[in-house]
Amino acid sequence: SSNGGSVAIGHNALKTYTGSFSNVAIGQGAGQDMGSSGGQNTLVGDNAGYGCKGFNSVIIGFHAGSASNTQGGETIIGMQARYFGNNLAGNTAVGKDALLVANGAVNCTAIGKGALVACNSSDNTALGEAAGYSITTGTDNVMIGKATQGPTTASNTVVIGSDIGNQGNYSN
Repeated sequence: SSNGGSVAIGHNALKTYTGSFSNVAIGQGAGQDMGSSGGQNTLVGDNAGYGCKGFNSVIIGFHAGSASNTQGGETIIGMQARYFGNNLAGNTAVGKDALLVANGAVNCTAIGKGALVACNSSDNTALGEAAGYSITTGTDNVMIGKATQGPTTASNTVVIGSDIGNQGNYSN
C-alpha cells in the first residue's frame, strides 16, 4: 500500500485501507477491511487486525483481534487473542483465546491461555491459564492463578490460587 507510508505483505493485507496513516500489515488478510480509518498499527499474522479501525495497536497472531471493529492502544498477542469485540481500547491480551469474546472490555489485562475469555467489562486483570474465565460483567477484579474465578458479575474481587473462586473476596 502507498497510503501514508504503510507496508502490506501478504494476499489482501490492508486491502481496503485508504487512510493517510502508516500501518504495517504482514500476513494474509492482515488489516483487511480497515477502510479509511486507523493508523500507526502493527499487524502480523493471517487475518490479524482484520477490520482494525483504531490507532496505536500491536496485534500479533493467527486471527488475533480479527473479528472486531475498533481498537485503540491495544496489545494483542496469540492465536485468536481478543478475537471478538467492538469499540475497545487499552486492552492487553497475551495467550491463545485471551479476551476471546470481549465485547465492551476496556483497560483489561489478560495473560494466559483463555484468560478473561468472556469478559465484557472494564479494568479487570487476570494472570494464568483460564484466569478470570467466569468474569462477564464484573469490574476492577484481579484473578491470579490457573482457573481462578469470581462470581460472573463480581467487582473489586481479588482471587489468588489455583482452581478456586466464585465465593466472594478472599485469597488463598
